[in-house]
Amino acid sequence: MNGLKVYGLGIVMMITACKLSLRQSPYSNLVFIPPNSSREDIERLAANVIPSPRQLEWQRRELTAFFHFGINTFTDREWGDGTEDPKLFNPIRFDANQWINTLKDAGFKMVILTAKHHDGFCLWPSAFTDHSVKSSNWKNGQGDIVKELADACVKQHMDLGLYLSPWDRHEKTYGTDSYNQYYKNQLRELLTNYGPIAEVWFDGANGEGPNGKRQVYDFKGYCELIRELQPQATIAIMGPDVRWVGTESGYGRDSEWSPLPIHDTAGLKDINQMDNIIRPSINEMDQELGDINQLINANAIKWYPAEVDVSIRPGWFYHSKEDNSVKSPEKLLDIYFSSVGKNSSLLLNIPPNRDGLISDRDANVLKVFHYSLQQIFDQNLAKEAALDDAEFNFTHAPSNVLDNKPSTYWAPGENNQAPYLTFQWEKPIWFNILSVSEQIEYGQHIKNFKLEIFENDGWVTKVTGTTIGAKRLLRFPYIKTNKARLIFSDFRSTPHISEVGFYQDIPLVQIDPPGTTFSDSLRITMTTNNPEAVIHYTKSYAIPGTNTDVYDGSFLLNASMPINAVAILPNGQEGFVKDEVYAKAKYPVDLMTTPDAEYLHEGGILLCDGDKGDLNFHSPKWLGFKKDDLEFGYDLLQEKDIRNIVIHSLYNPSAGIGSPKSILVKGSHDGKSYTNFIHYYPEQMTGNEARLLHLISPGLSQRFRYLQFIIENGAGSDNSKPWMFVSEVEVL
Repeated sequence: MNGLKVYGLGIVMMITACKLSLRQSPYSNLVFIPPNSSREDIERLAANVIPSPRQLEWQRRELTAFFHFGINTFTDREWGDGTEDPKLFNPIRFDANQWINTLKDAGFKMVILTAKHHDGFCLWPSAFTDHSVKSSNWKNGQGDIVKELADACVKQHMDLGLYLSPWDRHEKTYGTDSYNQYYKNQLRELLTNYGPIAEVWFDGANGEGPNGKRQVYDFKGYCELIRELQPQATIAIMGPDVRWVGTESGYGRDSEWSPLPIHDTAGLKDINQMDNIIRPSINEMDQELGDINQLINANAIKWYPAEVDVSIRPGWFYHSKEDNSVKSPEKLLDIYFSSVGKNSSLLLNIPPNRDGLISDRDANVLKVFHYSLQQIFDQNLAKEAALDDAEFNFTHAPSNVLDNKPSTYWAPGENNQAPYLTFQWEKPIWFNILSVSEQIEYGQHIKNFKLEIFENDGWVTKVTGTTIGAKRLLRFPYIKTNKARLIFSDFRSTPHISEVGFYQDIPLVQIDPPGTTFSDSLRITMTTNNPEAVIHYTKSYAIPGTNTDVYDGSFLLNASMPINAVAILPNGQEGFVKDEVYAKAKYPVDLMTTPDAEYLHEGGILLCDGDKGDLNFHSPKWLGFKKDDLEFGYDLLQEKDIRNIVIHSLYNPSAGIGSPKSILVKGSHDGKSYTNFIHYYPEQMTGNEARLLHLISPGLSQRFRYLQFIIENGAGSDNSKPWMFVSEVEVL
């Protein structure tokens, strides 16, 4: 009778004939390094480090949403100071089901709520502070954001996580021994009153409290309480289960190991190996983590995977001024490849607005992002190939890498020095994405791999990679072939490959040059990343499709216009619409002050497009600035004799629009060294009648190529700065 091996539970049972024996499994969440171990011994030990069940479940979620929501949402701040009036909190349209429906439709598996941020304001009616929703006007102080979100998660089968900031700028006991008990009291409230919690997230932010003191956090005690109350929950960032990747850009490392070093093992016993609360000794911002050079100085190795966090907006809390700065679906797709595709999990912040809803702009971007992922990964081209590994393994066959089951895997013979998988198609195929996953229940083993294709009667390396782990995604220029092989060239232990995929990217369009101003004519060129795609375009704001013009070569623009283009595959799949706006103007403009979003229109090109505004300040001919001065530069394209400069502005006191206070113009021959040559103060307007202003500079006789303008906003009747509108700046 053959032996039956059961891994991952700490014990291996061997049954041979009528003999029964038990031996310790080599696999564990944490392994100790014996003294005097060689580099080879340490790498073999690292290969036996595996995720705990909670870590494995966390990794397979891939996508988690962060909800930064609280008093900062209503004060328009990122970090509150704890002195905010709770009555400001009033999300009158709050709908937790809208949050969860939005994220469910976008493919997310878990959400994490900022139950308390650094300002100390609690989104549940905590019994230990009045700085919470119970002191707000929302639902007359009877509301509970955490409860409504927890109920929505149960209803929609979404996992729930909670963030409880250790730093509390409101709580008076912060900075004293008693604060740790205060924090544990709030943890206990959250972990006993709201059902199952899948993750508890807290960072190490540690500033001064209201008494000017800093706190020594009892992280060990916090983790022990979480293990007691919600043993299934992962503890992230300052906890033992999940680490911060080291940046908030959304991008992970090219080589991302999950088994990491522990140096201080004092008091750590074998019984802790599958359920410990120790954190590896690392600097999360190091470029290399977990390679042999870090492991050789450690006393133990633990599975400690990376989480990549980033916000869909520039800030973490909602700010209306950022409504036009939401990351595009293309950007989120790139972040996905650089986080989930680099052996990490993605924590994407989606901040609800003051109404208590996820904004339509954010929701639409998430919907397109999810659709894009489906378009890419729904068809694995590897499944159309004949698959071979040259040493067929009946127990862990090559076909396991194509069955979409993370628990199965292919494993070559243990003595194979460079195992490989060969894929052969009946006809050549195009692809530009490779996906590879290890069966991490047996550890992370791969150090280097490469993809070769067969061409010109030989194998040619096209793609190389380092670590794999839970998932590795690589994008590269399109390859056309009918034969490829994936070689695992260096590894810590026998590869256990769970999944392999070849995919085609979303067809993209690149328009060159990007939207800009031009003075004579401009040649437009379009390219696509997919050689099978056809580009369709419009010279208007109409959405391009199969019934619009086909791009068949570069062309000249001789007038201002928008261009919208899309790449379409033979099967009808469409990519993202690329849109650019081109404006024929006298000069290139460098707009250094950003107008108000409502009055930005086409930007700085409006200042020299020859189209002057009328009394309708809502017209797209105007740039509008609230309180700000207007700073911009002109490149006159050649040295030019300058006789007059005319500023076309607007005065409309009933709309809060004032006249410019002063005009400063600088000139330069080289674009580096500037000389002031105009600085004058126009007559200030009075009265209530709206009028167009044509501000003409004093007589000039100067010669420059480059100009810089500063048009100073004037004072209103109450000495505050009003709106300022400018439509044209003529250089005569």
